[in-house]
Amino acid sequence: MGLQFIEKITISSAVGEVVFDNKITTDDMYLLTVTNLQSVNDNVEVRMRVGTSGTLDSDSEYDAGGKVMKSYAGFDNLAMANADNFYLTTIGTPTQEQYNGLHYLTDFASSSKYSYLTYAITSFNSVSKLSGTQGGGFHTVAETNNSVGFVLSSGNMDAGEFILYKIT
Repeated sequence: MGLQFIEKITISSAVGEVVFDNKITTDDMYLLTVTNLQSVNDNVEVRMRVGTSGTLDSDSEYDAGGKVMKSYAGFDNLAMANADNFYLTTIGTPTQEQYNGLHYLTDFASSSKYSYLTYAITSFNSVSKLSGTQGGGFHTVAETNNSVGFVLSSGNMDAGEFILYKIT
């Protein structure tokens, strides 16, 4: 098993979304890595969406769950049904508040299956404390999704590196 590089996107100035457009073309599993994602605004949610031909779906068809482990407190359960995105975490504006994650994408190119996401992330969150989340979810529409992207709940992203690989 190995990784085949697909595309790298580096944020060097403020952007509203990062989209890998028409890059998921087979039923293989894909790995999307994110490092040092930072926000212009304070206390914003990092969100992920699936899409077709670069248009991200904001329909209420995202279901997910996970476990949030905090260095400063216990843990939280994360559960959502019929959301308009995959909520991943909340970050803020100081430089140390950033998002890092591994996101495994499965069945995106299948027209007869849901698109599945599993992820492991770490972040210095909106209270400048370390937290980590393990979770997964699916987009409850059996359709081909050849695009995936990240957005924030408000404002822009002003730093970060995103790399998409196909797992071979």
